[in-house]
Amino acid sequence: MGHCQNINTTLSAPSRDAGFSLLETLFALAIMSLASVALFQSTSSMLRLSDRAVKAGERTVNSALDRLAVTRLLGAIMPSWPNSDEVVFSGDARKLTALSGAPLSVAPSGPQSILLMLSKTGNGTQALVYSDAINKTDRQEAWPLIEGLSASARFEYMGVDQSWYPSWPPNSKPTRGHFNDAELLPAKALPEAIRLRDQEVIILSAPLSQTSVLPPRLDLGAGF
Repeated sequence: MGHCQNINTTLSAPSRDAGFSLLETLFALAIMSLASVALFQSTSSMLRLSDRAVKAGERTVNSALDRLAVTRLLGAIMPSWPNSDEVVFSGDARKLTALSGAPLSVAPSGPQSILLMLSKTGNGTQALVYSDAINKTDRQEAWPLIEGLSASARFEYMGVDQSWYPSWPPNSKPTRGHFNDAELLPAKALPEAIRLRDQEVIILSAPLSQTSVLPPRLDLGAGF
C-alpha cells in the first residue's frame, strides 16, 4: 500500500519540462517583436538608400546626356550668310544666338536658329535653357538642360590666339602671334570653341567645326 502511494505521488508531481510559462511566452514575444521592428526598419532604410542611389544614377546619366547634346549642338553651329535675315552668331556671358545644324528638337530642312541662355531659378541657382523659337513671333518654348549652376556661371569664347573672351565678336580682334597676320585676313565669324564655366569648373567645352566666314551671296536676279 505504501508502495502504491509513492507511485501516485510521483505521477502527480508537476514536470519542469512540460512547456513555457506565461511570463516566458510574453518575454519571447517581446523579443520577437523588437527583432521584427529592427528588421523592418533596416529593410526600409535599405530600400530608401537604394531608391536614392537609383535616382542619383538617373540624374547623373541624364546630366551627362544633356551635356553631350549641348556639346553636339554647339559643335554644329555655322556662320550665317552676310546681309541676310538669318541669325548671325553672337554671344555674351549669359546667352548666345546662332544657327545650328544639330538642334535638340525636331529640325526642319537646313540649319535652325537656336538660343542658349542662363536663366535664374527659384532656389537662387541658374539653369542652362535651350530654345529654338527665337525667330518666331509666338511665345518661345524653353527647356532647362543643365540645372544647379551658381550665379557666376558664364559662357566663354576662344579666339584663334587660344585666349578666352567674355563675348563674341570680341572687342579686339584675336591675333595668332607676333606677326599679327590676322589683320590681313577677314575676321572669323565664329570662335574656335565655346565653353560653359561655373567658377573654376568647366561644365562643358565644345570645339566648333565651321569657323570660317562664308563668302557673300550673289544676287543674279530672278532669271537665274
